[in-house]
Amino acid sequence: MNAAAGVPVERFVELIREVTGNVVPRERHAFLVEVAARRARTAGFAGAADYLEALARGELDAEWESLIPLITIKESYFFRAPQQFEAIRTDVLPRLLRSRAASRHLRIWSAACARGEEPSTLAMQLAHEPALAGWDWSILATDLDEDAIAGARRGHYGERAVAQVPPALLARHFTRQGKLFAFDPELRSRIQYQTLNLAHPPYALPFHEYDLILLRNVLIYFSRPLQQAVVASVGEVLSRKGFLFLGASETLWQLQDALAAIDLGACFCYHHPRIFRPPVAAPQPPAKPAAEAACTASRDLPTPPRPVTVTWPGAASAPASQASSVARPKKAVVTAGSRAAFSGAGPPSAAT
Repeated sequence: MNAAAGVPVERFVELIREVTGNVVPRERHAFLVEVAARRARTAGFAGAADYLEALARGELDAEWESLIPLITIKESYFFRAPQQFEAIRTDVLPRLLRSRAASRHLRIWSAACARGEEPSTLAMQLAHEPALAGWDWSILATDLDEDAIAGARRGHYGERAVAQVPPALLARHFTRQGKLFAFDPELRSRIQYQTLNLAHPPYALPFHEYDLILLRNVLIYFSRPLQQAVVASVGEVLSRKGFLFLGASETLWQLQDALAAIDLGACFCYHHPRIFRPPVAAPQPPAKPAAEAACTASRDLPTPPRPVTVTWPGAASAPASQASSVARPKKAVVTAGSRAAFSGAGPPSAAT
């Protein structure tokens, strides 16, 4: 309980985690006290404690539409983490073009899309890929914040959001309207916006699988068990040859083992590892009875060559005086295959 403001802030933190999945760090608790007090006055409650109790009892479900924009972080802009978009353009997209060449369709999901900067960046990239001409490609963009989704549908952005858009793309796909930049309506028509709470899987999505999923800068706000649940659910809708990108500072290390990392040089992404199946062994004939097998084995053995007796010449003609020192004629046993090596010219040398 925050005594000064009369706000049970720990209860508020717990409610936020249960509904949105976001783990609010302690340094932001003072901000939550202000939010609870302000929303309590707006809703007509005598104090923040009564307001939070009503929220916990489920009596103020519509209130979350006003709370979520206040308590979630919406830090985004076009071409955020440009090394990832460059890797998508030069490495990932060519692979997807090959794997989807037969169907000529491409499905992309931008999860936690905020006000639409991320999916709009992807739309520009795909629109300028010549190999995608004539393809059926679309982008699903989801976020928990209904206010953010409404802003994404409008497609109006400030100067800070478009600061990293290359000048040629800015001139081609944006129209200046006072201090705002309106995004290309033709490309916006390729993007389907939908409110979705990642903290409560499974997800109701338009398609059963996606070739490219961007789940960037959202897992860092979740508890570890929720991270594992979200990654498992996202992995189920990632196509077998698809790719998953996280935020530049995020990783799946020690979270799961279903997806494997791919080093793209300046960044990493994840995919389903290919499963190599061992070759199927040729069928073997049925085993023979032991007695029959022994007889067959003996018949199959090669017949050994008959031994040949060779007497080295000169041994019997030695003088009688040397009889004691001359050995009896030696007999060498050689096989028929080695007869040609010994032509009767004399005994083999000591080396043999």
